[in-house]
Amino acid sequence: MKIEFRGQDRKTGKWVYGDLLQFNDGSFRIGVQSKTWTDDGYHNNDYEKIVEVKENTIGQFIGKMDVDGKKIYRGDVVSYIITTGGIEDLGIVAKSRFIVDYDDDKAAFVFKFTNGTDMSYNLFEGCLQYHKLKVLGNIYNDPQLLNSL
Repeated sequence: MKIEFRGQDRKTGKWVYGDLLQFNDGSFRIGVQSKTWTDDGYHNNDYEKIVEVKENTIGQFIGKMDVDGKKIYRGDVVSYIITTGGIEDLGIVAKSRFIVDYDDDKAAFVFKFTNGTDMSYNLFEGCLQYHKLKVLGNIYNDPQLLNSL
């Protein structure tokens, strides 16, 4: 799994993706990888650009994709449908939404519901296998999604 972060550019508000860097002044930046390659096919590890990001918007890619192939990051609002008998069954049992977060005590990505219930990363893998997960947006650009949790 490639470790990747995203954050909103402090100046433009646009999302940038790459390596998380923290500078001596305490600011955070995302190093966006260069698209250039060396003659032997290896990446030269230079950054195309380094962008200062809003600290509260930083989220790590959790290594999983939704049903549409979209990367899931910490801070995303994700919906899922629980069906009777797996992902191919059409008998819907429940529909829900949650926020993808990280729990330091569990050292794991978790689902956060408004009632405080968590699901650990291991259960997350089960949800990805047996339920239909979809990224609806994130808590920064789409705060209205939190009202209907």
